[in-house]
Amino acid sequence: MPCSNNNFPLSQLKNTVKNYLAFCECQQKLDEAAAYCSRMIAKRKSSFRHDIGFKHMCKMNVALCRIFRVNLKEILRNFMSMLPDYVPKTATFESPSKEYFDYLLLRVICMHKLLIRISQCCKQSAGFFMQHIQNGFYLETATFIMAILGTIYSSIQMLGNRTEKFYKELLPLRNQFPTRVVDAEESYKFPKCLEKYFTDEQKIITKQPTPDLNKLDLPNFFFNCDEEAIPKQDIKPTKKPKQAVLVDIKDNKNLDLGVALSRDSLQPKKLDFENFKTVDNIKKFIMTESKERKKAIHDCVTSKISDKEWKLLKKGF
Repeated sequence: MPCSNNNFPLSQLKNTVKNYLAFCECQQKLDEAAAYCSRMIAKRKSSFRHDIGFKHMCKMNVALCRIFRVNLKEILRNFMSMLPDYVPKTATFESPSKEYFDYLLLRVICMHKLLIRISQCCKQSAGFFMQHIQNGFYLETATFIMAILGTIYSSIQMLGNRTEKFYKELLPLRNQFPTRVVDAEESYKFPKCLEKYFTDEQKIITKQPTPDLNKLDLPNFFFNCDEEAIPKQDIKPTKKPKQAVLVDIKDNKNLDLGVALSRDSLQPKKLDFENFKTVDNIKKFIMTESKERKKAIHDCVTSKISDKEWKLLKKGF
């Protein structure tokens, strides 16, 4: 779009964009950690499917994937290609429109929102996996995940602060670009105050007060302090006396306790060998016993005799 602004800060704009692009291209650790994170989620999905820390890790992975959809690097390269090589003092020159510059600022805001989302999910996920390490559950996997989360969080901190600084450097240059005569979409309106998107609550790095170690209930290996510097106190455990609990029972005679059941002892079956004096008696016994063996062999008198021995016995008679 033609622009006649002779005081256009071309060199300042190019330097800020080039410095931010160079900083983004140096973030190789973030790309490697994001790749490890997605692979770990795919491999250990069944082990931690009910874990809250793993769910926060999945949310962080979704936010990392959305950074690639924003594609801020490609937009900045296209913006750099639209800028002129130099600004003439008398004649007009071609430059991007103010609406395109607003679109670029909105992409920067979207980038910073995703970085805030990643940092919050990273903190929440690291807290749950630290509990796994303390309890000794999935020790090797949890330590590897903590290393990934630490790398991502440190890279996101630097990138978030650099993105916020980049936005603050671009915002004063907004009025230097020419406006279009007719907007592409009249119903759409860009926000007037873009500074409100970056409040103190949304910053990734905030100054937090130093915690009081005496009030925190955490293990000692989290703090680099000497045991000799901490005064020792003689603390003796005290046992609470056991108190008898009194229970009021009213009218025991009127309680319905049911009917007492008679539990007679079962007498094992015994054979009367006087009934086996004749062959006919033995054949009758074999016939009746074979029927009972088919029903329930454990209740028969001949339960200790195997089926093969019983068949041989039947053939003999």
